[in-house]
Amino acid sequence: MNAKIAISFLNEYSDANLVIASGRIIESMSGNAVYPTPVPTLAAITAARNTYVSTVNALDRGKDSTMQRNAARAAMVQLLRDLALYVQHTCQGNLVALSSSGCHRPPYWSHP
Repeated sequence: MNAKIAISFLNEYSDANLVIASGRIIESMSGNAVYPTPVPTLAAITAARNTYVSTVNALDRGKDSTMQRNAARAAMVQLLRDLALYVQHTCQGNLVALSSSGCHRPPYWSHP
């Protein structure tokens, strides 16, 4: 059986849920022996997440701040998509290994 990651749900998440999900992925991947050399690095993802959180916190609903938030969100989501490809390749179909990455939609989040 092949384990595959579908993280298209990241586009549907509210800002708050995306911050939580990205934090869960970073935490799950940190020190995870199954994924010794994540690509992109967790440092790059953490930096993108920090930028995103900053833009969310500074959001004033003006056009400029909304555009900055959207750009930071898109950059972080792209890094998470790239990471998902690494996870999918590295886990080699092992669902336990896949689950340990944190790259999944929690079952208790039924709505974005």
